[in-house]
Amino acid sequence: MDVLLALSIAAFVILLGFFGNLIFKKTDIPSILWLVGFGLLLGPISGLFGSPVVDPSFFVSVSGIFSTLAIIIILFDGGLYLDIYKLFKEFPRSMTLAITGFVFMEMATVAVMTLFGYSLLHGIIMGAIVGGTCSPTVITIVSKLRGVREETQTIIDLETSLTDVFSIVIVIAALNAMVNQANFTSALQFLASGFSIGAMTGLLVGIVWLPLMKKLVDFEFSYVVTLAILFLLFSGTELLSGNGAMACLLFGVVLANGRKIYGMLRYENWTYEIDETTKKFHSLIAFLITTFFFVYLGLVVSIKNFDLLLIGVILSVAALLTRYAATWITTYKGDFNELEKKVIWILFPRGLTAAVLAYLPISRLPDQFQGFADIVFAVIITTVIIATVGVTIIEKKYQTKEKKVVEQVKVKETKG
Repeated sequence: MDVLLALSIAAFVILLGFFGNLIFKKTDIPSILWLVGFGLLLGPISGLFGSPVVDPSFFVSVSGIFSTLAIIIILFDGGLYLDIYKLFKEFPRSMTLAITGFVFMEMATVAVMTLFGYSLLHGIIMGAIVGGTCSPTVITIVSKLRGVREETQTIIDLETSLTDVFSIVIVIAALNAMVNQANFTSALQFLASGFSIGAMTGLLVGIVWLPLMKKLVDFEFSYVVTLAILFLLFSGTELLSGNGAMACLLFGVVLANGRKIYGMLRYENWTYEIDETTKKFHSLIAFLITTFFFVYLGLVVSIKNFDLLLIGVILSVAALLTRYAATWITTYKGDFNELEKKVIWILFPRGLTAAVLAYLPISRLPDQFQGFADIVFAVIITTVIIATVGVTIIEKKYQTKEKKVVEQVKVKETKG
């Protein structure tokens, strides 16, 4: 591809990500739709009229590296915005929502995939890929909604982070089981072991790194050192047969809550936590990776096999129904109003994590996972559209109801 064309496309993608984000904040229409659409235009759509503008074969060959990088950044950035006090307070409800929603979706996905001729393990992997919600989309939408209390927002925020971890850990464990031809018991042992090693490694490295980061903070560009430590943490944890994704998440949690953690350990003199400049730097990295990955998703997907797209649509409907069941269980006997229950239910869009994980199986076992990207593509687009329309309807109903209440109060005051 011509260098000038490549630079022009990169510039347009960044601008599309920036303005798509602005549109999202004003209209609740996620930038995912614009970015994936642009990728489709560069690849499959332009390919219908001759050679595609961008040849997707090169990007498919580097999908493994790109996916791993995206996983590291997604979970670390998610950890940077988790408050451990809120985590402890709302953890039971968040965990209930995360586990029930994830397990129900796994069961539904296995049933659907089996119906279309896929194996049990293929169904489990697909269920894990599409089992979690899209953190950036969900968190941005819920923070704007009036009538949703902070406690409910925290439950939803934590649930998205938890399902990201579930998805990544289970997909990696299941793939390792397939590659090593391990049995079900061995796969579970590997999963539990990797989860534990990853969690402990992330916590310990974070606690050790905090005081060192404090000494480096006055040096120019010191935040890139933390990025280097993050990459080394992932690699080192994986070499120890741990889960690098889990380590990255907890590393971010520790860095963002240093004062609270060292306060608990009674080492107030070492108190420090990641500064806003470093947070913004890592958020910028996350923004760029997110932006380019959604374009990449549209670029490499095939839109020729409509059976695969149909599976994706069916899985999206299953996600909506299982989310309703999970919401009912989570809010049972809880202090939630009708608006909050509907918001928890409808905020189920799939996004970056699903897009990233769709390419891990393809990069490791390409012959066994052809078509997975197409199914995930359909799930992401369908769930995003359903969630966007649903939020709009819920908001309008709430505003109408709120307006009627205000009018009734005014009438009572006038009569009084």
